[in-house]
Amino acid sequence: MTVSRALLSCCCLALLAAAAPASDAPPARQLFWHIEGDRVIVSNVRFSRTDELRLRGRETIEETASSGAMLVLVTNQRFIGYSVYTASWQPVSRRPGEQLETLEAEDWAGYVLTSRRILNFNGRTAAWSEGNR
Repeated sequence: MTVSRALLSCCCLALLAAAAPASDAPPARQLFWHIEGDRVIVSNVRFSRTDELRLRGRETIEETASSGAMLVLVTNQRFIGYSVYTASWQPVSRRPGEQLETLEAEDWAGYVLTSRRILNFNGRTAAWSEGNR
């Protein structure tokens, strides 16, 4: 009986370890997207759904950056992040005269550097943080 319980315990631990996500590993590609007219359409593989963002009146996309799990759009009016984990779009308004200098996306992080601010988009929580330069 002792050998059976030990073997069962080892098997259970192995299954739990295999099922636990590697939180520090880069995300597998779970996001596909395209621009169609005044719409940005994302295919969220994680939740087997599509989500759409409609641009405002004269809003135009200037830059895009994406990783396997998030997307950051820079328009002439806003910075917009999308996360597959929350399946949501999160916008931040641009300030008057603010110029984009750098846009990057890697793993779960979006980085936006402007003439006035440093912004980060967290692809796991869909939260923006910002600081003045």
